[in-house]
Amino acid sequence: MKKILSLCGIITLIGTSTTSLVACNTTQYNEIQLKELKGKNNINTKDGILEWISPQERPFNNNPDDNKYCFVVWRSNENADWRIVKFQNNNATKELDTQSEFVLRLSQ
Repeated sequence: MKKILSLCGIITLIGTSTTSLVACNTTQYNEIQLKELKGKNNINTKDGILEWISPQERPFNNNPDDNKYCFVVWRSNENADWRIVKFQNNNATKELDTQSEFVLRLSQ
């Protein structure tokens, strides 16, 4: 029984260590792969298409003259209510919202 438990423990440790290694790896796509992934991951809605954005596209590093608004949905802990914050992304570090001892900040 001890051998079975130790074997299960080893398998669990190996599984968790490899998943954290895989999660840290950020993949970089070439233009062809990016175009295929965008086509595959787009979501069709009643009003149009929601476009999938890869991390390498850096969606929040826009032109500073861009007047678009961004929305963040967040909560401070599991028991708190969800909050929606609207902000203008203008490359400035600022405090967007606070809830109890938690602070939501935008930093570039």
